[in-house]
Amino acid sequence: MRPPNDAEAEPAGTMQMLFVRLAEARDDEVSLFAVFDSYDEALHQVYRALFNKNEEIRSNLGMDPFVHEVLFVRALQLKPRWQSTGLAAQAIQTAASTLVTMGLVVANADLSLSVNDWLNLGFVKIAGQ
Repeated sequence: MRPPNDAEAEPAGTMQMLFVRLAEARDDEVSLFAVFDSYDEALHQVYRALFNKNEEIRSNLGMDPFVHEVLFVRALQLKPRWQSTGLAAQAIQTAASTLVTMGLVVANADLSLSVNDWLNLGFVKIAGQ
């Protein structure tokens, strides 16, 4: 069965995410630094922003220290017809609610989100404080 409108079948864009299972790394006695640093500079910067030298969530962030996973939204690109529709925020919210049970969602500040989208999703600036 075909959708009534071909636009409904058209991909709206792409989203790139990295999902880091902190609890699994800890259980396997793998350094969180090694996990984050082994991928690329962007993920390394996420580590530096979130963790102290003891691989605990930085206390000055005011976040729950019992984090089991980190979802890093590194890129989100929508086709022009889907921009300014709220779809970017909806995609991030859906990914977070599907994948993250006891963790954090961090995102590249260059994502095309409005200030209201960032606030409604609950993001706070943590890098470059």
